[in-house]
Amino acid sequence: MPTRSRGRKFCKMKHVGFRGAHSGLKYRIEELITAAETKAARDRTEQKWKAQQVRTRTLMLDFAAHAHELDKSHRPASASDLVPTYLKSVPIDPVTGKEMKLTP
Repeated sequence: MPTRSRGRKFCKMKHVGFRGAHSGLKYRIEELITAAETKAARDRTEQKWKAQQVRTRTLMLDFAAHAHELDKSHRPASASDLVPTYLKSVPIDPVTGKEMKLTP
């Protein structure tokens, strides 16, 4: 009888140990998939944010150029012509990190 009870305890421990290892592996795989999905979502969000910033800053430049044109009867030659009267500084493109240019 003592041998039998030891066998059951050993068997239960072995089964629990295996299940624990299997659960850990499953958890780790789910964690990696979730991390990849989170990174992809974060990247998409960052791209959308940058695209929106480009549109907003382009609109600012267009409004300032239009105000310059109304005041001086000609379009500005460059974005730097709008500083400091119409803009505090030339907007920076968030994608390239360079100053934005006027669109014709």
